[in-house]
Amino acid sequence: MTIFNKNSSDLQLWLSVIRSKGIGAKTFWQLYAKDPLFPEVQTVSVREEMQQHVDRGFSFCAGFDEHYPEKLRSLIDAPPVFSYAGSVSLLQQTCIGIVGARNASPGGRRLAFEIAHELGKAGFITVSGMARGIDGATHEGSIETGTIAVLAGGVDVIYPPEHNKLYEKLRGGGDNGQSKGCVISEMPLGTAPAAPLFPRRNRIIAALCDGLVVIEAAAKSGTLITAMHAMELGRDVFVVPGSPLDPRSRGGNALIKQGATLVESAEDILAHYVDNKPRLRRSLEEPKRVQIELMLEDPIKVTSAIAADSLNPELSSKGGWFEILGLDPMSIEEIMVQNKGLSAP
Repeated sequence: MTIFNKNSSDLQLWLSVIRSKGIGAKTFWQLYAKDPLFPEVQTVSVREEMQQHVDRGFSFCAGFDEHYPEKLRSLIDAPPVFSYAGSVSLLQQTCIGIVGARNASPGGRRLAFEIAHELGKAGFITVSGMARGIDGATHEGSIETGTIAVLAGGVDVIYPPEHNKLYEKLRGGGDNGQSKGCVISEMPLGTAPAAPLFPRRNRIIAALCDGLVVIEAAAKSGTLITAMHAMELGRDVFVVPGSPLDPRSRGGNALIKQGATLVESAEDILAHYVDNKPRLRRSLEEPKRVQIELMLEDPIKVTSAIAADSLNPELSSKGGWFEILGLDPMSIEEIMVQNKGLSAP
């Protein structure tokens, strides 16, 4: 647990220390404990970086700032300063992380969208990493209710490039009550996302969350690093199980064997908090808590926007051929065999 006072401090000093050569977050706090004025540190100039933030519409949040999320302080290497755009107040709310495979299956992406959508309606803020696959579907599913993207590179670097529109939605509106998104990063502007930076990003995702949902994770993946961080921090870890034949499910299934909670829908997650977590239950607004209880009594299945564009009444009707599709690929011939009279076109 990182401990420091909240008295007004000098942002320029803190930034110049953390940007100095050889000083990471853990070293920063060790030096801070000795002397908050950092007399031993040869600091670097950060005036240009600070001006770039102003010019490009980004902001800083330091550990002494009132907006700095308490949950981040559970890290021994909590970022002393991070950059952000959008509504930083979202970081102080009740958050659920949703992470998983970049090469996620269509079913996995759809489930991520639906779970994020339902949790958002219930009053939770979602957290993910804006990567391809599960991350992107999570942000899209909850962009209207509140979602946070933690980036591995600089807060101004859009990665992957195809998430340009999503990124603009996340950072738009500022902290004026209109924005429902936020992007954050502890790295300097312009930093390209590189392999060593993703595990560092993952610890922040885990710390911001009250609970973490894993949807499709290979046996060796960044998703498992996030889950392990979450477990170490005492966060709830939920896993959507997958087929043993799918390599994308082996890591998640292993987490279940280690004690993670098996879930199949947003209703399972909501039931966990209604039954077991009075602190989180109280943190949700009263109308939304009522909504959770109603959902548990009469679950509403939501068709995600990801699939909505490709569905029509004939395909989604009860007994239609769409219902035989699962997560494993099926050939057109297999579909035709099970649906007599259906032609290939």
